[in-house]
Amino acid sequence: MQMQIIQRKFFMGLRPVIMLIYILVSGLFIPGEIRADLDEDRTKLQVLQSLNLIAVSLTHILTYNDKVVLDQEYNTIINNLNLGNIPDADIIALLQELMDLLTNSKIQDHEREYLLTRFDKNVQTELKNRMRSRIFDTDLVLNPYAGILKSVLYTGSFYFNYRSQMDSYAKEKEEGKWEIEAKTMQGVNNFYKKLLKYSWDLMRRYDLPDEWRLNEKQLRDYTDILKEPDLERRYRKLERIETSFLKFPPYWYYRGQAAQEIGNNKEAMDCFNQFQQIHQKILRKDPYAASVAMCKTMLKAEQSDPAVLKNDLELILANSEDADWGNILFAALQYGRMEDPDTAGKLILRNLDNGHTAFIDSPDMIRAVGPALLLNARPDVFNRIMDMVMENDKVNNYDLLWLYGELRNSDILKKFSLNSTACCCKWRTSPFSTPSMCLRATISPFFCPRAG
Repeated sequence: MQMQIIQRKFFMGLRPVIMLIYILVSGLFIPGEIRADLDEDRTKLQVLQSLNLIAVSLTHILTYNDKVVLDQEYNTIINNLNLGNIPDADIIALLQELMDLLTNSKIQDHEREYLLTRFDKNVQTELKNRMRSRIFDTDLVLNPYAGILKSVLYTGSFYFNYRSQMDSYAKEKEEGKWEIEAKTMQGVNNFYKKLLKYSWDLMRRYDLPDEWRLNEKQLRDYTDILKEPDLERRYRKLERIETSFLKFPPYWYYRGQAAQEIGNNKEAMDCFNQFQQIHQKILRKDPYAASVAMCKTMLKAEQSDPAVLKNDLELILANSEDADWGNILFAALQYGRMEDPDTAGKLILRNLDNGHTAFIDSPDMIRAVGPALLLNARPDVFNRIMDMVMENDKVNNYDLLWLYGELRNSDILKKFSLNSTACCCKWRTSPFSTPSMCLRATISPFFCPRAG
């Protein structure tokens, strides 16, 4: 009986290896004409998606008339194209000309820093509000990841957050500070006309159906739909334009996102799978690909095969810059939830090493993110976070004791006892302190060397 069990386990373990060998060998024997057809189809999609991405960027610039949007389109789309996946030199020439046109209208570095600081605050506000809504949840300690992951997901990277939260940047916009110069707007309009001529030539050269090309009216309608605040109405409008956007990956991201937010999870997953099926990796770091993978991990977090889940997490990281700290935090928390503290720790340290500390730099953030970050953390990561928390003047003893109460981790108390300076300097900030006592001493005199 024991031998039969061992044999069964052996053959079960061997099955994935056999399947992998079969797939590899099958690929070697694909007939040449079929492989040529596949290559031709891929080339057509690459040409089509390159042209449509350029057209969408131009439409966003013209529609928003906003230097921040122009700067994002320049850096995230136009200057981020994977030239190895663009098969025609005419498209490269178009991109070079467009970059020359837009360079002088980008925002300044100090303005970009201000915007990123504003983005950090938006993330903090979203995290704080969502955690307040879960204050009576009984699973908050047992499962601290779910609420945080949803908050980071819905906040999005800066590319998406700016457009969805423009009201929080309204002051600068109202002052006209980021309005694009008339000369540049005229240049973009003229370039659009040139793009039409190039598109016509390329569509004929690669035998592409004209209905796959997105025209100016379709793109303006599409951009207006994305501004629709009512999620159910936005979803219905996106559904109606499906025929025109079948080959355009970002469409499937936005439609899937809307479906997910209104609770239509099956439709959302179908949309995200369609995105990944037609996606041609035109961008080196693709914010859409990262967001699709994030959404998918939330849809299948509890049911998915860990290997499939890790594949999506790798896609998130492969398509995220160091500046996309929310994406990196999201992946770290997912790895933590999967009980992979080593990978989670490396990602948390990546954020901290790059100066991205918004997720632990205030009492609200300690309460929102702290339990998930520290629950299964590696010792070096735990110590790094706790050292930063102890040195933060905005965090008081009451916040630290709350954290201990959530985690029941004795290492937190050790940090208290070793940090006597912090102990006796912070008592004034505690809502429970008096001039003659330290909060830690109210728990036990052991924790405060100056307590009686």
